[in-house]
Amino acid sequence: MFFLYPDEPNGPVKRILALGDSLSDLGPPHGKKRYSDGEVWLETLAKGLRLPPPDSRAFGGARTGYNNYRAEFPRTGLQTQVEGVTPDDLQPGTLTALWCGFNDLHEGTGDPASSVANILRAMGDLAEKGARTFLVLNLFDPTRAPAFNDTEYAKRGPAARILVEGFNRELAAGIALMRSTLPDIAILPLDAAAILEQEIPMGPGEEGDLYWVDHWHFSEHVHQALGHAAALALGGEEA
Repeated sequence: MFFLYPDEPNGPVKRILALGDSLSDLGPPHGKKRYSDGEVWLETLAKGLRLPPPDSRAFGGARTGYNNYRAEFPRTGLQTQVEGVTPDDLQPGTLTALWCGFNDLHEGTGDPASSVANILRAMGDLAEKGARTFLVLNLFDPTRAPAFNDTEYAKRGPAARILVEGFNRELAAGIALMRSTLPDIAILPLDAAAILEQEIPMGPGEEGDLYWVDHWHFSEHVHQALGHAAALALGGEEA
């Protein structure tokens, strides 16, 4: 895992603003609903850093563009979320957490390079609005989700895994490039893929077990493990 502690240009972290999909959705007013049987990783992270509860603008089903995996929720994607952020939301000390891309690729279709380009575009637009410290998560192996017990999804599993691996490589390269061109921006990559590989057993899980609340979404147990790892990476402590 590769972490960078943000101790240089931008001061201590005082609050968390999050954008992304169902894995960071805390429900209304900005999100759709909570997709966990308890705490979401952002909340564990905030506790570990001794910060106020996170401000999440993430929306379940969001893709990295403007729209959603589900057509009935248009204009809830990452770019739309970014449009809704104002400079007042990005006061000094704001950690902007981005975790998105799963809904672009989990069915074994999509273009990892385009998804990563969308994330880098979002970061650039947020930086123009005042964001100075980012926490950016990569994607986990989708074939561990219970959805891949379904015969049709099982056929798509190898392609989905390859696309996610490509996304993670593209994201790492894109972050390295952005760091070199925007030296006043602190970017902290969190290797969620490695963390969750250690936390979640191989192969499709089972809904309702220790790790999954449904066919796509983690239990509180997994969210807390990820949040603890993120907090420790940022110099905090386990909540």
